[in-house]
Amino acid sequence: SGVTLTAGNYFGNYTHLFDATQDVEWNRISWNQNTPSILIGVDADETIGKSVDWGVHWIKTNPNLNSVPTNAVDLVTFSNASLVLVDLNDDIWRSSDFGYTWIRINDDYNYAENDDATVMMKDSSDRIYIFETDEDVWRSDTYGYTWMKISANFDRSTSTANARGAVSTTTNTLFVTTSDGNVYRSLDLG
Repeated sequence: SGVTLTAGNYFGNYTHLFDATQDVEWNRISWNQNTPSILIGVDADETIGKSVDWGVHWIKTNPNLNSVPTNAVDLVTFSNASLVLVDLNDDIWRSSDFGYTWIRINDDYNYAENDDATVMMKDSSDRIYIFETDEDVWRSDTYGYTWMKISANFDRSTSTANARGAVSTTTNTLFVTTSDGNVYRSLDLG
C-alpha cells in the first residue's frame, strides 16, 4: 500500500526541450497548476527566465534580480503572475509580473537565526513553507510578508540531512525529502 523506491526502479520518458548551452546554470524551476504551460526558472546568476510554451523557448525576464548581491535559493509561483523568492541572506523578494521587477518584502525572515533556506514550497491554500539547514520549518500565511517557525528539527533526530524537495497535496498534506534518502509527511500543516 505504498510506493517502494529501490535502485533500478526507474520509469518514464523524457524529451529534451531546451539547451541553454553555457548561458544558464539552472538552480530552480517553478510552475503554477492553473497555468501549467508557464514555467519560471532561476539560474546561478540570479537571472529569471520565463517560458510560456512548456519549456521549449525561454526569455530572460530579469537579469540578476535588480542587482541583488546574493544567489537565489528557491521560488514559488502563484496564479496571479506573482512570484516569491528566498535568497541566501534569508531575504524574501516578491514579483507581481512574472519576474520582470522585484521588491524585497521581508528582510531576514528567520530573525537572524543564521540558518539558510534549502527548500521553499507552497500548499494549495497559498501558504509558503521554508525548510532550513538546521531542519527548522517556517511558514508564511501572508504571501511571504510575515513568517513564523512552525517546527524545529522536523525529522526529530540528530541527523544533519537537509531537505531537498517538498510538495503539498490538495488536502495540504506536506511531503519532504532529505539528502540522506528519507521521506517525511506532515498532516498538520508542518
